[in-house]
Amino acid sequence: MATLTAVVLVPGNAPADGRGTQSSCGGERISSGYGYRTCTFDDEFSNSTLDYRKWQTVETAKTGFHSGDECYVNDATHVSVGSGVLTLRATRSAPTNCTVISTPYQSGMIQSYGLFSQRYGRFEIRAKFPAGQGLQPALWMMPQNSVYGSWPNSGEIDIAEAWGNYPGIVSPHLHFQPATTLATMLGMGVSGAPGNYCSVPSSASAFHTYAVDWSPTSFQFIYDGATCWQTSSWQAAGLTQPAPFDQRFYLILELALGNAATPGNQPDATSQFPAELQVDYVRAWQ
Repeated sequence: MATLTAVVLVPGNAPADGRGTQSSCGGERISSGYGYRTCTFDDEFSNSTLDYRKWQTVETAKTGFHSGDECYVNDATHVSVGSGVLTLRATRSAPTNCTVISTPYQSGMIQSYGLFSQRYGRFEIRAKFPAGQGLQPALWMMPQNSVYGSWPNSGEIDIAEAWGNYPGIVSPHLHFQPATTLATMLGMGVSGAPGNYCSVPSSASAFHTYAVDWSPTSFQFIYDGATCWQTSSWQAAGLTQPAPFDQRFYLILELALGNAATPGNQPDATSQFPAELQVDYVRAWQ
């Protein structure tokens, strides 16, 4: 396991509500074990609408994509920007037909596919997760081009994922097709590197900073400045490290809900809607 130097942000001014620095990372550099890095992507969500130069919404009815029992839609109720915050909101109503799924749950999801992607560097998101049975907010990354084949062969980087029925626990993860049968026998399957479960006690009541420092030889997942998990070993089937994590990956922010494939994680009568994933900023450096 590699020893990585902690990342130090150039100081900024924190607003009184505990959210991130007010200045854009376009004016910031960060110092790390890899030397100084320059800002390559920044959204402070300071406008009144989503910046479509940086993001596109995901709509289940058009793409067929859904993570669980939710239908992703593009409207002001489920995807909104205001007061310096992006809000992805999940609601419950009468069951509706969403082309590939009939569900009472609608939610919001955005991604930077085709607009921003990057290989290696630091990616940082400051967010507040919702609590509640069946809620599954996620801040993650997927390859811009699946050069090694369909999921999980081309990889997936989960910066931070939470489960509303376990508030205060947040997890990073790497997904890929593991090289050994032993990994599959141990339950790793398409999960690849097993990641970690980290304690963030107020993840559902306050904003916290979730980051990954990604190099050709290692991943370091950093929550509120402390290392949650780091690894320098991933052995993907038929590939030589650093593959599949040697390509450009794009950003995804979503508020998913559990489904029948994850027993015990489905919404129930105790789940309170609407529920919100709030994001203060998204920044990247290289």
